[in-house]
Amino acid sequence: MNTQQLLCFVCVADRLNFTKAAEELYLSPPTVTHHIQTLEAELKTPLFIRNSKMVRLTDAGRGFYNDAKEILAKIEIAQKKMHDAVQTQVRLFHIGCTSSTELRYLKEPLR
Repeated sequence: MNTQQLLCFVCVADRLNFTKAAEELYLSPPTVTHHIQTLEAELKTPLFIRNSKMVRLTDAGRGFYNDAKEILAKIEIAQKKMHDAVQTQVRLFHIGCTSSTELRYLKEPLR
C-alpha cells in the first residue's frame, strides 16, 4: 500500500467517479483504475462496486475510507513537522559593532 493508492482511493470515494478523480489528481483514468485495483488486490477485497452507470463503495470500502483519510492526514502532519523542523533548524543573526567597547557589552548577553 502506498500514498498514491490511498490518494486515488479517497478521491474516487469522495467523487464516486474515476474520471473526475483522475482529473483532480492530474492522472489518467487508467492510472487511477490501476492504483485502485492494486490496492484491492493487496487488501484482498473489492472497495468499489462499478458498472457502466455508477460507482459506489462496498461495505469494506466504507470501512476503509476513514482509515485511509486518517493515514493521509498523519502523513501530512509528519511532513509538516519535518518541514517546520528544517525551517527552524538554522537561524542566522547578525549584529554589527562599531567599537570594541560595544562588543564587550554584548558578549555576556549573547552567551
